[in-house]
Amino acid sequence: MNALAFDTHEYVKRLKAVGVTEVQAEVHTTMMVDLMTTQMVTRDYLDQSLKDLRSEIDLRFKDLRSEIDLRFKDVDTRFKDVHNEIDLRFKDVDTKFKDLHNEIDLRFKGVDARFDALELRLTIKLGTMMVLAIGIVATLVKIL
Repeated sequence: MNALAFDTHEYVKRLKAVGVTEVQAEVHTTMMVDLMTTQMVTRDYLDQSLKDLRSEIDLRFKDLRSEIDLRFKDVDTRFKDVHNEIDLRFKDVDTKFKDLHNEIDLRFKGVDARFDALELRLTIKLGTMMVLAIGIVATLVKIL
């Protein structure tokens, strides 16, 4: 703290001028000086205290920002891990769907082959029936 400029001699003179005895004026002056040097705060002291407080606040905010950044990095890592896990699960589901699609394709190919065989058999039977029908009609025409 800086000392205040206090003219003790002038203070004693003023007190004596209004009727205070010299002993009382000196005691009063001594008490005022003690009070000012131990209890009063100067502007320089307040400015320095405010500067120190601002520095402390800035430091705490810097620490808080660092902690927040670390926590956000942790959250980002967690989201990335979850995203990767979801990607793996979807790849697994995609693989299962592809396998199922291939199995269904094979089954349809089997059904198509059976339909082709059935169509061939029906064509042969129908051809046989037509040959027989023509033979029967030709025989009936000769007989009648």
